[in-house]
Amino acid sequence: MEYVWLDEEGNEIEADEAAQPSRNGSGATATKAKPAGKDKPINTGRRVIQPPSWQRAARRGLLFAPAIALFVYLLNRNLPLYGVVLNVLILLAFFIPFGYLMDRITYRAYTRRLNAPKKKTAKKA
Repeated sequence: MEYVWLDEEGNEIEADEAAQPSRNGSGATATKAKPAGKDKPINTGRRVIQPPSWQRAARRGLLFAPAIALFVYLLNRNLPLYGVVLNVLILLAFFIPFGYLMDRITYRAYTRRLNAPKKKTAKKA
């Protein structure tokens, strides 16, 4: 079984690095893992998980805006250009906050899972 500790920045460190001998030499002391801050990115080793931001949600909305415009145009070809633009703006008014909400939910779930105490499994003899 391998133990992994988190330092103050939320980075993973090996258990033998975290366990240091105490001053009186009576054994190892381990620092308790602190939860990552709400506005700090989480480094998982493979990639950095960024906290949710409105700027990223708006950028994603603008990235999907042409696809939404094409979809609205294909659904109703009789709609004038200002009608398509108005529909896209209305749909983006729902898409951007919903995207931010989903980012926030997944980020919170990931940080809870990361900071949850590890369950010990019993070894079978």
